[in-house]
Amino acid sequence: YFARAQRAAERVGTLDAALTHAQLEAFYHMSRADWPRTTAVLTPVLERALQASALHVAEPPLLMLNYVHMLQGDLVRAGEHVATLLRVAKKTGNERTFLIASLAEALLDMYRGAFAPALARIEALEERVVAFDELIHVANFHATRAGLLSWLERHDEALSFADRSVAVLKETGTRNALLYNVHAFTPETYLRAWAAATAAGKDPGDLATRARRAVKASAQFSGVCVYAKPFARRFAGHVALQENDVRRGVRALEESAAVGARQGNLYEEAMAARALASVPALDAATQTRWARRAEENFRKLGHHSFVEELALRRAVAIT
Repeated sequence: YFARAQRAAERVGTLDAALTHAQLEAFYHMSRADWPRTTAVLTPVLERALQASALHVAEPPLLMLNYVHMLQGDLVRAGEHVATLLRVAKKTGNERTFLIASLAEALLDMYRGAFAPALARIEALEERVVAFDELIHVANFHATRAGLLSWLERHDEALSFADRSVAVLKETGTRNALLYNVHAFTPETYLRAWAAATAAGKDPGDLATRARRAVKASAQFSGVCVYAKPFARRFAGHVALQENDVRRGVRALEESAAVGARQGNLYEEAMAARALASVPALDAATQTRWARRAEENFRKLGHHSFVEELALRRAVAIT
């Protein structure tokens, strides 16, 4: 099918036709976490667009290539694509592209553990996001804001934005491929709030229900976008651990780490390993092994606070 589509685009001969074909094929490969094929499809049309100064054609491949590199943990290369995309958006005046690129910039900060700077970026864009009034983009911004507030332990605020974000699923369904941020960040916002309430001896209320619902939606999303499978399994592991089903929780987290490793997703592999390193039921040697694996990946990502946390955890386990 894609070969026939490419021949058709070549017969038309325009950059717009080449872009249409590249987007369709690249999105298919990206949804399967096939990064080399995605890159191979997008790079030629991006190079042609930049050479021809056809900036509107350059915008989609720049954004997609950012995610290709981000999901593999190559935050430097991803940042280069985002910076180029922001320059292009400034020249074209495309508000959608500017907002999406700004959100991607905040994600790169998040994956490095720079939660406060990432939140500042998001909050600075609030008026423009609301004014733009595009349902999916508003939901993704709210979800990212929720995740950042959650990391900063501002749980009440985080839950408010998570609730506003997941409300969009009533309109779009859970499998809309553009809702990456909703499925990546709202489940862990609910999960962290649930865990924090439990640890403080407080009544979690309906947090467990909201967390399970978001985790289920994330799993459904991962059926369409395979690159979401690592975090979907990680969230399932956290639900099981909250329910005191250690065996099921550990199994899901191990699956998350394994899928993350196969996909070359440094961040998700590290997050699953970090979670496994803190499971009390595992012996010290196993916890140390997972902590070392997480620490190595977070060091590559430049996530210094987690590197320090894991190094300390290994030292405690050894003693």
